[in-house]
Amino acid sequence: ERIADLTKRLDKSKVETGGLRKKLKALDLMLASRDSSIASMKDELLARDFKIEQVNEQLTAIELEVAKQEAYIEKQTNEMNTAWYVVGTSKELEDQGVVTRTGGLIGIGKTAAVNSDVANDRFKEVDVRQTSRVPLGVKKAHMVTEHPKGSYSIVEEGDELAYLEIKDPAAFWRLSKYMVVEVK
Repeated sequence: ERIADLTKRLDKSKVETGGLRKKLKALDLMLASRDSSIASMKDELLARDFKIEQVNEQLTAIELEVAKQEAYIEKQTNEMNTAWYVVGTSKELEDQGVVTRTGGLIGIGKTAAVNSDVANDRFKEVDVRQTSRVPLGVKKAHMVTEHPKGSYSIVEEGDELAYLEIKDPAAFWRLSKYMVVEVK
């Protein structure tokens, strides 16, 4: 605008200024060149902004996928580390359908076995990573389910069996994720 204003003033003046006109023309061309460069740079910036937006969208999609995978892994880990146990008298366990008695003669010598059709709601759910003791508080206890002998111990306090202590959780829960303890 300033160059255009100066050119108009020069045209109105009657003084011969050929050198000044050339200089104004050169400045005008230089400004046009700069305007063209600025327009080109704006186009490049818009293109880069578009690419950045695409990369951000891809990153968001990847982050969402990672979050889904982490949630799935956590769910599976929790499922793998879930176990169930129940403690009860012979009659309680039979009445709840947890154990069945088989074998023996005339009611003598029957062995208890875990009922394969029993629902999980009959058991208490635990996390094997956090459970190291199962309270008993009885005179006698017998494991109905199979667990390696060295993986647990039954701790006495006073004249009763206070609790079952799980010494090696990996070994203890390896054979079965269910534990049934029959007490008297």
